[in-house]
Amino acid sequence: MANIPVQQGTNTSVLIVEDHFIEANSLSIILERSGYAVSFIAKSVDQAYKFFEKSVVDIVIVDIFLKGKLTGIDLAISLNKLGIPFIYLSANSNPSVFELAKETNPYGFLVKPFREKDVLTAIEIAKYRHAQEKDIISKSEQWVSDILVNNIKLAFSTGKKVLQLAKALEPLLAYDYLVVFSDLDNIDKFKVYIIRRIGPNDYKEIDGQHLFESANLQDKDYQEFNDAARTKFLPQFYVLDEFIDESYKSKVSLTLKEELALKSGIELPLLLDSKNLLFYFYNNDFDSFNAGSIETILRLKPLISNAARYIFNADLSSQGTSDIGQQVEKSKSTQLKFPGIVGQSARLIDSLNRIYQVAAFETTVLILGETGVGKEGLVHVLHSLSERKVYPLIKVNCAAIPADLMESELFGHEKGAFTDAREKKIGKFEQANGGTIFLDEIGEMPLALQSKLLRVIQEKEFERIGGRTTLKADVRIVAATNRNLHKAISEGNFRMDLYYRINVFPITLAPLRERRSDIKILAVHFLEANILQTGKNIRGFTPEVMDQMEAYSWPGNIRELQHVIERAVLLTDTAEISSIDLEEEFDLPSNPEITLKSHVDPFKPESIVEALRQTNGKVSGKGGAAVLLGVPAPALTYQMKKLGIVWRFIYDE
Repeated sequence: MANIPVQQGTNTSVLIVEDHFIEANSLSIILERSGYAVSFIAKSVDQAYKFFEKSVVDIVIVDIFLKGKLTGIDLAISLNKLGIPFIYLSANSNPSVFELAKETNPYGFLVKPFREKDVLTAIEIAKYRHAQEKDIISKSEQWVSDILVNNIKLAFSTGKKVLQLAKALEPLLAYDYLVVFSDLDNIDKFKVYIIRRIGPNDYKEIDGQHLFESANLQDKDYQEFNDAARTKFLPQFYVLDEFIDESYKSKVSLTLKEELALKSGIELPLLLDSKNLLFYFYNNDFDSFNAGSIETILRLKPLISNAARYIFNADLSSQGTSDIGQQVEKSKSTQLKFPGIVGQSARLIDSLNRIYQVAAFETTVLILGETGVGKEGLVHVLHSLSERKVYPLIKVNCAAIPADLMESELFGHEKGAFTDAREKKIGKFEQANGGTIFLDEIGEMPLALQSKLLRVIQEKEFERIGGRTTLKADVRIVAATNRNLHKAISEGNFRMDLYYRINVFPITLAPLRERRSDIKILAVHFLEANILQTGKNIRGFTPEVMDQMEAYSWPGNIRELQHVIERAVLLTDTAEISSIDLEEEFDLPSNPEITLKSHVDPFKPESIVEALRQTNGKVSGKGGAAVLLGVPAPALTYQMKKLGIVWRFIYDE
């Protein structure tokens, strides 16, 4: 059982990574009884790594906590790089660990003790999700590659070609700046190209040479940067704060960091035909990049390399003019349009990019985010970009419909089906035929109705209440929630099989406090809208008010901001809004340990840095940063690796 060789093309092969014999054996029996091939049972991450030196599998089931210093989360990072879907297995309910595990994009969770039905459902859904994602990624990258080459050929200057590269990569990676260094081996020819992303499909060239000249950089500064750059061969991720690579101590890098207010970045070194190039993708915040971003860059490296050959080699970028008009029209027709969306932050653009990636497919989408972040706006964009846009988009607010009426609301009923059914009713699924149905606040759906929704997703059919005719559901399902569905599952209020059916392509819309660069843009947008409605002559906000808005945490997100602006316009009789009415924010305790453990996100870079400062670099054990932050040491260690935070590690065991 444990040593069966992998037989490609026959049964789905599974690797079990579990250090408890009873659970591992139970899983193996369940899987083999259902026709799966259990290739190996590894008791640790190290054993799993040794297995992968000689073999591959289709799916991995891995416990989060295992013997040794490496956890299932560490293995998950490697599995993502290998493109192997995995399912977590754990009895641990620590919310911080759970949130961290989710960041590795697992294909499912199994909670101990597990049922046979849960195991088989999780495997089936993992296979389905993995196949869907591969299809989406493949088609998206091929589309980008085709458009990229065409648009680069149309551009006349090298700077314009780099700008086209930045535009083409937009659906696949969120960043604020693309910086490209060329001719690193020749100071006389050394050039830098800087492209700033202002908003969706909106870019601006920045004069990099002028920026460096204004900083009074000398040849020796460029040489210092070049010497460091030539030693780089693999993509690297940086948090540009206190923990920086040697190359970031050069004046070239420090100038970029300070002038552009950079917080994080990914560098991609390329050597093309003896020409050294260095690509940097930068962001103005700490948490837009993660381990998945490096994987994306590695996957895109051949595409970027091909584009770089067209950009920096004139003989490859020349072409005839006979098909230029056709390519220009193709370029125009493929520009991203996001009507009704206001903002330019990398977090927002990342969500919009994911919408764009999935819009053309029939994949079920789950949109996650706090109340008021604008989830419905994303649904409208998704529908407008899909082939179903000529058919209805029907919204259902599951939280606003009484539980005893929801089935009738969704599926309809026949005349006489129950006491008050005086006539036939067409349900929302029928109304949405051919189009999209948006199930808002799906976490509020009654448990009894969830099984019927699951059938619609799986079988694409349903019946009206009291009806005998089975109806086909030709709809695309988009769901949204502000609830923690994992918690709802553990409490028995949400079906796990339904969760993984709707979670095929999750998109998280960040809260406004994590998109602070959008606050001013949104405030001006709402001000202009209210001026049109009221007819008042208000020019804008005083600097003090704008500072106040940008510093506020906005617990009610965009909806709260909209109401605050609306109220301020009604109360203002001057040319500028000089005061706004904001909810009072709670004061945090002065004790730093209580503050860290109870009032901050323990996995934010600034939280980790502060904890390490207070513990003099001690990560685990008594008095370590993990204890201070209230998270398990392996989870903290993983996050530090992901963020590129390097400190001395002291294990007190």
